[in-house]
Amino acid sequence: MIFWFILFTYWTLGVGEKLYNKLNNKSILNLKQFKLQIYFVVIYLILISIFLGGYDINNNNIVEYGWVAWVIIPLYFLMFFCMIHTIYFLSRCITTIRNKKEGYGWYMLGFWVFPIGIWIIQPRIIDLLNKDSTKQNTI
Repeated sequence: MIFWFILFTYWTLGVGEKLYNKLNNKSILNLKQFKLQIYFVVIYLILISIFLGGYDINNNNIVEYGWVAWVIIPLYFLMFFCMIHTIYFLSRCITTIRNKKEGYGWYMLGFWVFPIGIWIIQPRIIDLLNKDSTKQNTI
């Protein structure tokens, strides 16, 4: 499980940087924010695993966590936002580089259902990275 998590994180960072570098108009997305969000998710998950061994907060046991729940819950929502924004970043890069009038929602869905969606998205990413960037325009 940890091996796949590390592999997916490394793949996401690599693909995100390469796709961002292919963009003609880099002002539409922020690469630093993309990287910080990935690092935040990784660090958050590692710290939660080390210090709490994971967590299962519900109405019946929230009292057991005490004040820590007031820290965990907002950080969890921030982590969830970072994950969704990372998927949005990758999807927006793909649709902008492809220069087609397609929505990026399908790509977001493909990234969200990781093992299945990557089979569909990865060939498109390879095509985009192999094409000459001078022929591409941004939306």
